Amino acid sequence: MVLLLELPQELLDRIVELVLLSEREPPDNPDVADETDNRVLHSYKFAQSWRYGPSHVLWEPSFAYISNAHPVLTVNKLLYASTKTAIERLRATPGRLVYKLDALVADERVIYPTWTCVPFQSRSVDRVEVTFRIIGADADLVNGRVLHNDRQKTSSALTYGDGSPPQLLWCFYYLLEHTLRCGPCSRPIIDRHDDHQVVIKSLSINAVLHPTALSWPEDVDFSEWIKPRRENRYGPREPDTDSDDDEESARDSSKEESIVLKKPIVDRQCLSMLPTTLIGALWRHFHNLLSMGYHTSRYGALLHERIGIMEFYVEGEIARDISIGEILRRINKTSERDTFGDITSEKRVEHFIAWKEQAIEKRIERGLGFAPTAHPALVDLTKVRPLQVF
Repeated sequence: MVLLLELPQELLDRIVELVLLSEREPPDNPDVADETDNRVLHSYKFAQSWRYGPSHVLWEPSFAYISNAHPVLTVNKLLYASTKTAIERLRATPGRLVYKLDALVADERVIYPTWTCVPFQSRSVDRVEVTFRIIGADADLVNGRVLHNDRQKTSSALTYGDGSPPQLLWCFYYLLEHTLRCGPCSRPIIDRHDDHQVVIKSLSINAVLHPTALSWPEDVDFSEWIKPRRENRYGPREPDTDSDDDEESARDSSKEESIVLKKPIVDRQCLSMLPTTLIGALWRHFHNLLSMGYHTSRYGALLHERIGIMEFYVEGEIARDISIGEILRRINKTSERDTFGDITSEKRVEHFIAWKEQAIEKRIERGLGFAPTAHPALVDLTKVRPLQVF
């Protein structure tokens, strides 16, 4: 019997490579994820994202998975050396080092992220591939629950409000912010200065329907599905029985809360969000952040400084892309009303000019590309499917 360390060096190197690039299975559904004690990281106050994002992303325990390289590096000196050599060899080969993140998007409200492949922890990552698996629908809409008055109101996570995009989008921003600050892991952000300055050269975002999700019938129009999700209130469910007492009680309740009774459209509202809808929203949302506007500059700056290119896929097919270096080259701000709203008004334009110069330098130093030709367009918009936006 030949021992592992007695194998020829070429064969040992190949085995180590397979270990580094191996993938683990993500949880199949939210119930399975809950069994692994997925939870909110109580570090929302240290994140830039609005609070809804950190409070609706449920991570697996930080000790559950560190990286593929971690256990191999700690065995002995020979495997340590072989692993280090394999890492350098993979880094030298374009396209081989891919980090993979799976994320269940459950009931239009919660995200369960699971890193399925982290070859090794690094502050410079060549490529990250994220797959969002969409499962379930908004339970309030499906069950026709009551949304009460302003003092006791719940709304769809796809509802716009107070100048902000739909709350669900903050979950996706927080996922990206956490990765750019902490790396591919599920540990909490410790404090405001906890930042590992992680760089992602190529970020791929793919959206698919979970196999258990209901298929959309051909006669269902997107507007029927999205309209109640854009409203601030839904009507309460009608009484479950036909008794006079229940009807009277329902009438009194509706009068008190000033809400009109209506039945939920169960056959429409049970349908999960389409991948084209999610990708369309993410593509527009990130484009908006990268515009470095009055409200978005504090969030977009992080993306400009640490991401090379973003690619968006629907069921594995390319749909859109964003060459961030090209956007940075084109944007220019000349009015205090156009950028960095969190800075004193008379200093905003000056701050933007200084920030842009620094961002260009950082992109060049980090190998992210700045010239328009650094990342040629991947997408011919005349040949890809149209996207819907919530």
